[in-house]
Amino acid sequence: MARRLPSTRILLLLAALFGFGVFMTRDADLEACLREHVELGHLRAHGNLVGKKEEREGGESFEDQLQRVWNRDDLEGNEDHSWRDHNHHTLKALTICIATQTCRPNQDKVLILQDDHYRKALIGVPAGERIFARSLMKAFQQLGYTYLFAKEMGEVSAFYSLFPEQIRATIIHRNEYDKCYDDWERSCLKSKINPRGIPIQDLFTSQFFGRGAASPFAPWALVPEDIRQQNNTYIGYSIEEECVKQPFVPTLSRPRQVWLLGKVSKFFHGPYYPYSRDVWVKASKELNVEFIGAFDYQEGGTYPGVRNLQLPDGPLVGKEEFDMEISRSLAIIGIGDPIISPTPWYGLCYGTPFLNPVKTHLEDDGTTRIARSQHPFAGDIGKPHVYNVGSSDLFKPPQIDPEADDILIESLREAIDVGPRERFIPEAMKQEQMTARVKKWLETDWKAEMRVNLESETKWGSDARWKQLIM
Repeated sequence: MARRLPSTRILLLLAALFGFGVFMTRDADLEACLREHVELGHLRAHGNLVGKKEEREGGESFEDQLQRVWNRDDLEGNEDHSWRDHNHHTLKALTICIATQTCRPNQDKVLILQDDHYRKALIGVPAGERIFARSLMKAFQQLGYTYLFAKEMGEVSAFYSLFPEQIRATIIHRNEYDKCYDDWERSCLKSKINPRGIPIQDLFTSQFFGRGAASPFAPWALVPEDIRQQNNTYIGYSIEEECVKQPFVPTLSRPRQVWLLGKVSKFFHGPYYPYSRDVWVKASKELNVEFIGAFDYQEGGTYPGVRNLQLPDGPLVGKEEFDMEISRSLAIIGIGDPIISPTPWYGLCYGTPFLNPVKTHLEDDGTTRIARSQHPFAGDIGKPHVYNVGSSDLFKPPQIDPEADDILIESLREAIDVGPRERFIPEAMKQEQMTARVKKWLETDWKAEMRVNLESETKWGSDARWKQLIM
């Protein structure tokens, strides 16, 4: 018996993905393949790929939804097209595998990435947030999941209409995440008044370095460091495959230079800067080293005894130059901010020790505890990889602990003389362990978790609005 031809909707979807000429003369082999294998029944059995009619009534037409997720005409003149190209090729592969029932393991499980850090990570824009995003996408690839980019929340909704059963999670920008909960009348959440919204259990946000989300939605915030007290979902990130590509420079072959960690010059004047203004000149003379860094020019861009590699009107220091300078430096020194930066981990992978500034507090019983640390997770590793450089919290800005400079100089002397002579990557930051955490996250029953969270929180569970949600 002859196979049934695809419906008009399926032809529209395939035409949108492959070009409307695909059913004419442009690709006869592909046309024959699709007409041979694509059956509407296959797609319905796989979760109704094209969305449910009742959820589209009163909204965009199917053709409009296709244009929203596959429209190259709305790109700004200087915008990079890489993420659109990724979507184009990925949607092709996904549609064919579903239609022909040939999906690889997890290929028919879809993740939507709306946070712009993921789009920027795709093209290699440097920043700690993109390191986290890039590492996550690497794990998705290893696990075989399909991921698609969305620039606006409207595109996210369109993807849900097209792939209502395939989507496993959506990661959106924190600003959009807050809007979904704060503005109930225009909320993006799926409910009786918004049947085309995002199921609440699918909605995640990436909380980057040092930030978290409040209960009861804390577990739906993915974080790069294990901040247990915030109850977020620790995903972490891995620099393993990336950093080992940088050639290792033996300590004795390195120039007498030390990298200062702080991408903006205002950190030299901020409340957490622990040293005097003259410490770099003094340390340079005592230890015969040069202090370098890459800072913006918000606060002038210069500081006594520090050479800024960032030119006033020049392009930003690129990742290749940054990695090279870190790998050939004798040490990295924190200046109080930014907190929990990825840079110290790269340094340790290059065999470069990190000097981590900490504020110490003297307890009534005479013991000392760390009251603040620029990088508490790296600080836990200890010598010879990380040196915690203490200054007393008795001195409040703009006061400086008079012993802080001397403690820094002696710590730097020790780090140069005794510091690591080989690469070091913590076990938790290796790609295999990071991918295992991503797998656990994606395989968790988040619908059940959300029910427990809502029912256990009096503040939210008693709110009648939550009863309108559709999970």
